[in-house]
Amino acid sequence: MKKKSEKNSPQISRRAFIGTGAAAGAASVLPGADSAEARESTSPAISRAKVSPLSPQVMAREVGDARPPTVVQRAVVRPGSDLMVQVLRDLSIEYVISNPGSSFEGLQESIVNYGEIPNVMPEFITALHEESAVDMAHGYARSEGKPICALIQGTIGLQHASMAIYQAFLGRVPLIVLVGREDKHFLQQHTADDVAALVRPFTKWDAHPTTIAETLDALQEAYRQAITPPCAPVVVIMDGHIGKQEAGDLELPTYYPPTVQTIRQEQADAISIGLVNASNPRV
Repeated sequence: MKKKSEKNSPQISRRAFIGTGAAAGAASVLPGADSAEARESTSPAISRAKVSPLSPQVMAREVGDARPPTVVQRAVVRPGSDLMVQVLRDLSIEYVISNPGSSFEGLQESIVNYGEIPNVMPEFITALHEESAVDMAHGYARSEGKPICALIQGTIGLQHASMAIYQAFLGRVPLIVLVGREDKHFLQQHTADDVAALVRPFTKWDAHPTTIAETLDALQEAYRQAITPPCAPVVVIMDGHIGKQEAGDLELPTYYPPTVQTIRQEQADAISIGLVNASNPRV
């Protein structure tokens, strides 16, 4: 019967293992370390693990000496997000307030770089929370009498912003909430199918376009709905991949301002006479 110390005794001592491990690590990064002397100092158990040498490109990156490519080839020349920014500019949207997120990275990039760099119409303003972004848009609308955009992140961001959207709805304040949505790969489990349903009871209008052309129309309709009395917040759900698609020669749609139907003067006179002569008028 073996003693306990003999039974549990490792074939390689701890000190020897650390020494051979350090030698193997040095062999992977130092030129010329794969010498006969280094191989002899490595135990049989460690030498079986063969380490591939790093390429010059990887080594340059590791030491911080990597250089960008001399020629940059753009896969998309005219992305849909550029057209979205142009629509916002044509609607005189001065600011887009956002807590930056990956689900709308294409639109955010265009807001910053579209036209003359840096783009200032609309200007991108960073907020530290989605509720803060909507509150800032709320305050601007009350001050200026016109809407700007709050750009927020998917399902979680809309839940964060819901209280501020509700406050704007109660105050009949026009503002446009753009919600980035991304449901590709592992992000699908983090994305609701009907994102706008989270705030539909206290918003005036919402849309979930599926193409670039539909998105441009939805942005114009969102502005039209927001400023038409009774004013209120509106929501546009924007799938992240749409803004990255090539727009080609797609033209911007024509914007038509809202029209408020009125009555003729003779109709107004008849109504006023009826109210004056009524014994128990109701309006």
